Amino acid sequence: MPTTFRLAGLVEATVDNEKHDVNFVLKVADGRGLAFVAEAAAARQIASSLGRTALQARESGPQMIGAEKVSQYGVKKDAFGEAVLLQLVSEDGVPYMFALPLSAAMDIAARLQTESAKGSGAGRA
Repeated sequence: MPTTFRLAGLVEATVDNEKHDVNFVLKVADGRGLAFVAEAAAARQIASSLGRTALQARESGPQMIGAEKVSQYGVKKDAFGEAVLLQLVSEDGVPYMFALPLSAAMDIAARLQTESAKGSGAGRA
């Protein structure tokens, strides 16, 4: 019978271009990391299947998810000027890259400024 682990997140993911492998480490609830290697095709199939399954779970009702803390970030316009590239790197070193349409980037910038200006609200009557 397989051992069941409660996953807490993805710690690291890298690509071995020579072998066409994806190396990744999954963090389990007790803090340990479990390392895996998968052929790129298998990794795509796993990621796609898990993504579809997670969407089905989300459709069952609203759920709270934990927010990952960001340790690094970068912002720049793409080479064609059609989008703003936003890279966020988690505390665990996992990078996330987003291509935002210019209008969405401007909206997010305004919202970030508004929310940041609100402060913590501590000590207000």
